Amino acid sequence: AYANPAFLSMFGYESLEEIMGLSEEMLISPEQRDETRRRKQDRFIGGRVPLSYEAKGIKKNGERFDLSVRQTRIEYRGEPAI
Repeated sequence: AYANPAFLSMFGYESLEEIMGLSEEMLISPEQRDETRRRKQDRFIGGRVPLSYEAKGIKKNGERFDLSVRQTRIEYRGEPAI
C-alpha cells in the first residue's frame, strides 16, 4: 500500500499505518459521504460525472477544511481503480 506524503500531511496523519483500514469516505464530512460514494461508483462504471468537485475534508483531529476531489479511473495492479 502507498499514500502520498502530501495527502497524509493534508489530513493530519504522519504515516501510512495511521490511515490503514480507514475508508476514504471517512475523510469526507458525513453530510457528503453518500454523494461522494455515488460519484465514485458512477465514475468506476464509466458514467458521466464531473471529474472534480468540492467537498469538506476531515482531518485526524476532527477539523474540517475545504477540499477539491478529483476522481480518475485508472488501472492498478491489473484492476480498475478510482
